[in-house]
Amino acid sequence: MRRVEDFDLGPIEGALAALLTKSPAPQMRMACLRTAMNYVQGARARISGAYLIMFDVGRTWYSPDPLLMEELVLKVYPDDRSRTLEQIVSEDLPGLAKLHGCRAVVVGDTQIGYMRPRYEAAGYVPTGTELIKFVR
Repeated sequence: MRRVEDFDLGPIEGALAALLTKSPAPQMRMACLRTAMNYVQGARARISGAYLIMFDVGRTWYSPDPLLMEELVLKVYPDDRSRTLEQIVSEDLPGLAKLHGCRAVVVGDTQIGYMRPRYEAAGYVPTGTELIKFVR
């Protein structure tokens, strides 16, 4: 796993553009590629094999313990097979949590079910459901 470098930005932008174009998730109607790329450049992010992992570290209202919060796992290098998605969710996310002193990893599946089976296979358990209502 390594930090995101300048040479990664083009492939990341291409992968994000593809995601924003093809995603059936309703919240993607609000997505802006420029905003996403600006966020990527300042985010806590790592490249592991073919994948971009964006995350944050924080606390919830109910616990004093820090949590690693997965924001996005996205394949950006299609020809790289050095790490599987299963390794990302079962090894890399917990590894980042340990590195940052986090007690747990919080993940989501906001792309209409693609990631949930992978997370559950790696031992993650559902804690709720995310919903959205557009107001404009």
